[in-house]
Amino acid sequence: MPSSKRPLSFTAAELQEMAKTSTMQSERRLLWEVSRLRKIVLQAHELDILLTDEKMLNRDPQLAKVAGRLRELLKDEPVIAESIERHGIYLDQQRM
Repeated sequence: MPSSKRPLSFTAAELQEMAKTSTMQSERRLLWEVSRLRKIVLQAHELDILLTDEKMLNRDPQLAKVAGRLRELLKDEPVIAESIERHGIYLDQQRM
């Protein structure tokens, strides 16, 4: 689906608020799953950043193909833009 037709995604703050007010176990499980997937997207984006070394990608065409598909999947992910806006850095860079 093109990004212009996507519904607005929830921000981390909105998800946290939902978790605070959630009373049903199924809602809490769903919110946990969303949180888990957001973390995976951020980790994949950090991997994509590390894969920008063109020399390395030129040596391994399969890696270049996978990196290209990953970039395509991540380019419109709202969680990445939110992380950059909120922290000014990628989350795992705080630990380095």
